[in-house]
Amino acid sequence: MFRGFTAVMSAFSGLQKCQRPRFASPYAGRLSFPIVFLVLLLATECPAGNAPIAQITNVHGTVTINRPGLGRPIAAEQGSDVRVGDEVGTSEGASAQITFSDGSFMNLAQASSIRVNQYAFDETQNRRTVRSRVISGTVRFVAHRPMGPGSLLFVECGSAEITAWSLADFAVIVSPETAEVVVLRGGVGVKNTSPLIVGDVSLGVSQRTVVRGKTPPAQPDIISPAERKQYMIIVR
Repeated sequence: MFRGFTAVMSAFSGLQKCQRPRFASPYAGRLSFPIVFLVLLLATECPAGNAPIAQITNVHGTVTINRPGLGRPIAAEQGSDVRVGDEVGTSEGASAQITFSDGSFMNLAQASSIRVNQYAFDETQNRRTVRSRVISGTVRFVAHRPMGPGSLLFVECGSAEITAWSLADFAVIVSPETAEVVVLRGGVGVKNTSPLIVGDVSLGVSQRTVVRGKTPPAQPDIISPAERKQYMIIVR
């Protein structure tokens, strides 16, 4: 970034030394500063790079990473970097695990995909913010380490939004019509983000809710030990 800034300033200095044409436009002097200011702004505002925020820590079958601007999918393997904006997907019969720098992780079942939209981790404050979207399939989210105040984990799927404030272990199952949320450990809040929809629910251990279209989340029900075991097998 600083090299770009220096190059722009050198170019600007060179422009100042150039002699103006005899018949220069009367607006040339007025336009030069805004143009150079815009160039400087672009040079200083461009990010240094989209740094890795997580790694693929387990791969079974065909798993791909679609990275914005790359134009082609990346074949994921154990140790592959994951960055903000990446969409990770599994094929039929495949599975994957994504582990973030704070230690939380996601398990993707077969035929599933997720996009990481935001990630921030302040190691000194032990504070984490994650926002991701389940596009299809089944994904399990595990936040097993105690975090500092203000730490949040947001998951969007369809019109549903799930929020975990502390330790949590939950699965999200997305279909074209519904979003199902099942808590295995800890607790989460679930709401429908569609306009004018009022109402949310809190889920505890072994509770489940379903969000359909433009309706509030269904009242929680209790899953059986057999159902709980099945959920854990699907997204282990």
